[in-house]
Amino acid sequence: MTISNSIQKVGQLILEAKTTKIEEAMKELNFSHVINCGIDTFWDQIFFDDTFNRELFHEKLKFVEWKDNVTKNTDKVLERTVIVHPPNREIPGAVSKLIGDNIGYKEFGKFDRATKRYHVEVETNMAKEKTQVRGDIWLERIDDTHSRRRTVFTIEVKIMVVGKLVEESIAKDMTKSFEEGAVFTNEWIKLKGL
Repeated sequence: MTISNSIQKVGQLILEAKTTKIEEAMKELNFSHVINCGIDTFWDQIFFDDTFNRELFHEKLKFVEWKDNVTKNTDKVLERTVIVHPPNREIPGAVSKLIGDNIGYKEFGKFDRATKRYHVEVETNMAKEKTQVRGDIWLERIDDTHSRRRTVFTIEVKIMVVGKLVEESIAKDMTKSFEEGAVFTNEWIKLKGL
């Protein structure tokens, strides 16, 4: 084995080690909330309802912007793009220096009417090629008037040194929003008699 081949081999091992470390940094979030309505009511009268979303995102969660645009609506699928600018929350110093205070993203969501499952891919307004956020939302029937909303998201930020901090910041913000959103959803259901 020549010195050149040895150097290439060492370089490849370092690259593999870095790739493994990056892959290990991926964060997974799992949420489970009891929602006080049936599955169809949730999708038909809550999740895609303009008034509900305006109240939840603008009034309750204080998002600077939350605007959806349905791009496809058939008997099989509903696709939409949502432009989002969440409120400026507590962001760790290193993360704030990297991404600034104008955090935003686009959600590309696809609701499969047969499986009643919503899949979302998120495109951030910073480091798009190094940040991946994706997830699924679905409901499991408990009884006629109660469902369990299941949500699984993966967050992966491939930025040396601060990637894990960014992932943790995104996860913290998502957790807060989903927890508050679940409480608000049940209050909305009660208020509207759904």
